[in-house]
Amino acid sequence: MMERALAIAWKDLLILGKTVSPWRGFVGTTLVLAPLLALAALQVYSPGPWRYAGAASALATAALFSALAFVVAVPAATSLALERDRDTLPSLVVSPARPNDLIFGKLLAALATALATKAVALPALAFAYALGGIDAGFIPRYLAVLAAADLSFGSFALYASARPLRIGRLGAAGLGRLGVSQAQLAAQRSVGVVVLMSLVPIYSTLLAVPLALQHGVHLGRDIEAFAPLGALHPLLALVAWGEARIYGVSVPVWVLAISFHVLLAVPLVASAAEAQRAAFAPRGRAPRLGFLLLFAFVALVATGGAWEAPDVVHALAGPLAASALLIVGATAFAQAPPPRRPFGRRDVLLGFVDPRRALASSAESAPGFAFLLAVVAAPFFFLVAPKLAAARAALGVALAAVGIASIGARLAARLQRKDAEALAKALASRESGPGERAEREEPSSEGTTALGTALGLAAVFVIVSPLLAFSGTELARRIPQLDPLVPFFQGVGAFGIIANPFTALEPLTAGMLAGPSVAVAGAEPGTLSALHIAFWGLVVLVSLATLRRPAATARALIGSGSAGAS
Repeated sequence: MMERALAIAWKDLLILGKTVSPWRGFVGTTLVLAPLLALAALQVYSPGPWRYAGAASALATAALFSALAFVVAVPAATSLALERDRDTLPSLVVSPARPNDLIFGKLLAALATALATKAVALPALAFAYALGGIDAGFIPRYLAVLAAADLSFGSFALYASARPLRIGRLGAAGLGRLGVSQAQLAAQRSVGVVVLMSLVPIYSTLLAVPLALQHGVHLGRDIEAFAPLGALHPLLALVAWGEARIYGVSVPVWVLAISFHVLLAVPLVASAAEAQRAAFAPRGRAPRLGFLLLFAFVALVATGGAWEAPDVVHALAGPLAASALLIVGATAFAQAPPPRRPFGRRDVLLGFVDPRRALASSAESAPGFAFLLAVVAAPFFFLVAPKLAAARAALGVALAAVGIASIGARLAARLQRKDAEALAKALASRESGPGERAEREEPSSEGTTALGTALGLAAVFVIVSPLLAFSGTELARRIPQLDPLVPFFQGVGAFGIIANPFTALEPLTAGMLAGPSVAVAGAEPGTLSALHIAFWGLVVLVSLATLRRPAATARALIGSGSAGAS
C-alpha cells in the first residue's frame, strides 16, 4: 500500500516541480526575512529601543507561519481535480492502486510541498530566536502543531474536491461558457475556506485585544480559561501557548492541538477515499469510525476545559460541543449514497442495534450512526447536569440527529425506487445501455444535493424565524393595525425554536440564568423543550413509517444492475 501511495506522491511532485517556479519561493522568503534582518541590524548597532523587538518579532513570525495553510490546501484541492481535467483519473481508479493509496499519495505530495515551504522560511524563526523572542524548545513544538494543522487542512481540501464539482444553473450560463475547470472549482471551494479559517483568528484577535484592554479585561486570566480553544487553529495555539486545565489536570496546548488536527484528518481522508470507490462497491467503515473518535475527543476536551468554569459554562460547554458536532455529523452522513442492494425499514432499524451496520458509510445506516453518536454523547450530559435535566437534553439532541438522518435514509430509498423504475422503463423499451446506466446513477447524486439544499434552507429558517418573530411583534406594538398578526409572528418564532436542535439544551440552563424566563407564544421554556422532543420524535416516526422497500421486481432490477456495475 505504502509503495503505491509513494509512487503517486512522487508523480504529483514531479508535475508540480515542472509547473511551479522556484523563484517564487525565493522572492517570498526574501520578503519575509527582510524586516527581521532589519530588526537584527538595529538591535546590534542601535540596541536602545530595539532591545524589546524580540518578543514582537517572534510573535509576528510564528503568526505568519500559521497563515501559510493555503500552501498545503492548493495542491491538495487541485490534485484530484487536475486528474479529472486531464481525463487521467479513470486510469488511476482502475489501476492496482486502491482508493486509500490514491488519497494518501495525493496527501503526501501536498504535505511535502508545505514542508518544503516551511523549510525555506525556517530562517525566519531562527532570526526571531536570535533576537531573544522565543526559546529553543518552542520551535520544534510549534512546527509539530503546524505539521498537524497542515495534515487537517490538506485532508479537508481533498475531502472537498473528492467528488466531481458542478456549476449550478446560474453559473452554467456564465462560468460554464468560460470553460471553468474542475481545478478552479476545487480551489474556490476548499482553498477559500482554509484561507478564511486562517484570516478569521488573525482579524478577530486584532479587533478583540484593543477592546479588551479598553474595558479592563484581564487578558492573561481569560486566555488561560479559554486555553483549550487553542487546539482549533495554530494561531489560537500561539496566543494560548502554555497549559490548559482539563478536568483539573494541566495539559500542554500544543499536545491538544496536535491531537485535534490528527483526529480531524482521519475522517476527512477516509471520506475522500470512500468517494473514489465504485458506485455500487461495498461501503467502508473508516469515515464514521474516525468521526466517532473525533466526536469523543472534542466532547471530552470541551467538558474538561469547562470543569472549573462558572456554572452556566460548566453545564453548557461539553454538551454544546457534542450537540454541534452531532448535528453536523448527522447532516453530513444523511447525504450518504444508498447501498449496493435494496434496503427497507428493517435494514434501517437494524442499524440502531448493530454498531457494525451503523458504522457502514451508507444511507440506510445513517440513523443508527446518529443514535450511536448520541449514546456516546449522553455521559457528557449526565456529567454536568442533574439526571432529569441531562436525560431531557440528551433525548432532545438524539431525536434531532436521528430525525435528520432518517430524512436522508427515506430520500435514499425513494431515489432507489425511482432508479429501479427508470431501469424497468429502459428494459421495456429495449433501450438499456451504457448511457442509461449513467442516467441511473445521476438521480442519487442529485437527490443528495437536494437534501443538502433543503437542510441548509431549514437551518436558515430555524435561525431567522425567532428574529423575524421578535421584529414583527415589536413592529406590531408600534403600529396598532398589525395587532392581529402578533399571534402569527409568535407562532413562527415558537416553531423555529421548537425545530431548532439546540433547544434541547434548555434544561441544562434552567434556574442558572438571571432574570425571568422568556415565554414564547404563551409557552414556558420547559414546555418548549417538551414540544421540541415531540416534534423531532414525530419526524423520526413519520420518516421511518413512510420508508418503503422496493417491490420484488425492482429489487431484482437493482440487484442485477449493481452486479453488472461492480
